[in-house]
Amino acid sequence: MAPLRRWVGLQYEDFQRPYDQRRIHIEQIHPALGEPAYQAWTDKPDRHPY
Repeated sequence: MAPLRRWVGLQYEDFQRPYDQRRIHIEQIHPALGEPAYQAWTDKPDRHPY
């Protein structure tokens, strides 16, 4: 298996684990900075619900 493909697979495995058991540390930085854009997206009547 190609190294990049293997890393992507491990990344998705890691996302299934609880935050405290992940090998990849995830930290939210400046959540207020993205809030206006997120709110604008959620208020859009024609948005695609991912």
